[in-house]
Amino acid sequence: MARIFLTHPPDALKNYYGDRAVAGLKALGEVRFNSAGRELSTQELIEAARGCELIVSYRQTPGEAELFRNSPDLVAFSRCAIDIRNVDVAVASEMGILVTQASAGFVASVAEWVVGAMVDLGRGISAASAVGGVILLGVGFRLLEIRRVRVVSFLPALVLAPVFVWLAGPLRVALGQ
Repeated sequence: MARIFLTHPPDALKNYYGDRAVAGLKALGEVRFNSAGRELSTQELIEAARGCELIVSYRQTPGEAELFRNSPDLVAFSRCAIDIRNVDVAVASEMGILVTQASAGFVASVAEWVVGAMVDLGRGISAASAVGGVILLGVGFRLLEIRRVRVVSFLPALVLAPVFVWLAGPLRVALGQ
């Protein structure tokens, strides 16, 4: 079974790994943790990870040449962040140690949001759906008995708001906005 060392200080470990993730790692092998309550120095990391094949590195833990040269059992150094500026990849490669890093998983989410925002701005979807929000607010007031709002009075706006937004599109183009 593989021996795995997680460099995360205990406070950071809680943010990165839940019970299920730790159980998954334990299914792969023996898992050791940083119990120092702080970042480890390179020398402390060498001692703590002695005999481990894999180091899963917190984003601030450096992967210095000294670590790779003094860890004969180490096969891989996995950074749980994108940034590997403080990892000596050249020496790790020279020692036959694979260095991996996290992918930029947020890129797809941000791109989807940008495309959605462009469609919204181009079609006026937010403006058209605002009427529905006002109607829901009125229903909420009625249910909570705060104020009796005649929601039925707003129903024509559900049809008219999209028409006005549709008509405003060519008008905005004509006015150069």
